[in-house]
Amino acid sequence: MKADEKIERNEDHANSWRAWEVVTFINQPSPWPLRVIVLVVALSALALSVGSPFVNIHRKVKAPGSIVSELGVRQIQSVRAGTFRRVAKENESVKEGDLLGYIEIRGINADEVQPLLGLLDSIASDKNLVGLQTIGIKIKELRSVADKFMGLHAEAEIGYPLTELFSQYDALVNSMNGLARAERQETSPLRASATKLGAKISSLRKGKRKQKDLEFFIETIEEDRRKLTSSIANVENTYRLRSAEAIQAFRNIAKRTSVQVGVFAKGADIRAPIAGRLYRWRVPDKAQVQSEMVVADVLPSDSRVITKLLVKATDQPKIAPGQSTYMKLEAFPHQQYGLFKGTVIDVKQVSEEGAFNVTTSIDSSDRVPASSFPIGSTLEADIVVGSDSLFDVAVEKIMGMRP
Repeated sequence: MKADEKIERNEDHANSWRAWEVVTFINQPSPWPLRVIVLVVALSALALSVGSPFVNIHRKVKAPGSIVSELGVRQIQSVRAGTFRRVAKENESVKEGDLLGYIEIRGINADEVQPLLGLLDSIASDKNLVGLQTIGIKIKELRSVADKFMGLHAEAEIGYPLTELFSQYDALVNSMNGLARAERQETSPLRASATKLGAKISSLRKGKRKQKDLEFFIETIEEDRRKLTSSIANVENTYRLRSAEAIQAFRNIAKRTSVQVGVFAKGADIRAPIAGRLYRWRVPDKAQVQSEMVVADVLPSDSRVITKLLVKATDQPKIAPGQSTYMKLEAFPHQQYGLFKGTVIDVKQVSEEGAFNVTTSIDSSDRVPASSFPIGSTLEADIVVGSDSLFDVAVEKIMGMRP
């Protein structure tokens, strides 16, 4: 818009307010002749200032409301405590997964974390660690390194995943011991029976039975012993598989712990959860933040910043899409920033009592860009539902009738 057009619109708005003040004064209780004199003086003054006494007076509906995002807002939280660093800029378009910022871990040098990572990676993936005993040796080393690390950083969050890992190892030891006991209980009777059959075979071979009868009995007993031996092997294989599954589950926990600890070596990234626009940062760059603190707001793609106004049922018939609105924002006092213009988009009933929501657009200004409108901030709006000339309003107020 050109500068001359802006000035003309501002003057028209100012004249409209001056005219309304005159009409308000005329409407005060006073002798009838005095009203006429005031009206004549006012019309004469307006004629000199704007060239015509017939200035339009807006009919308005007042409504409270707030600023909202058309498709909602996704809040971005810090994944842990540390020093927050920005990467993306406000009002910048982002794709899902884009790096918005990151957290520097306070007081922890990346080199201090490497010994922990080395041991964790070994426990998680070293193929030479095939049994509980060899894993136990690495766990003992890890406990020693972790104790040393936590002695220097007692409040570091890195202690939580390590403590959980050690707890899981203790549970693994108990589980493996339980499996070993169960295996012994199940195989002991089978082994005893197999031993007895072996002894019986030896006894038969030393006996004086005929060779033909002897071979028949021995073959029968050997078959029974083979069945017992097969049963023992099956039981042992079952428990071996269960032990291997328990150890692999623990390795997976060690791998997850390694990832968690690795975050401390490189900090923690903050990424966009959806595609859209980085609406605003909630905290300044290099600020100290806590875990789960909201640090930014992202607007979904194609989401506009709009307003939601609440109007009475009696005012609803006067309101229609396309009507102009003038808003006073709590965040930007109108004495300093002026009124913000918008347009009615939609009108919907929101309660059984007859309250209605009016959705409107809100225009930015040279001093206040759209990204600066605070989501959730309250406002007071005037919805322009019509207009009358000053002459019509004055006649109505003075004579009690419309011309």
